[in-house]
Amino acid sequence: MKIFKDENIQLNQYYENKIEAILAAGKILVENGYVEESYLQDMLAREEEVSTYIGNNIAIPHGIV
Repeated sequence: MKIFKDENIQLNQYYENKIEAILAAGKILVENGYVEESYLQDMLAREEEVSTYIGNNIAIPHGIV
């Protein structure tokens, strides 16, 4: 089991759109070995079904599987 490190949390980031933000979050997961790169497509697919936005400018993107 990999522990999610504090330095993986990014504050005060700006992205042109939600797809860019989802891919940036996914890149952190991939680079640190938490997920395989194919998971990024699952994150995008889930966004098509249900938005990741939860309020207060916070979003937690995740995949379908």
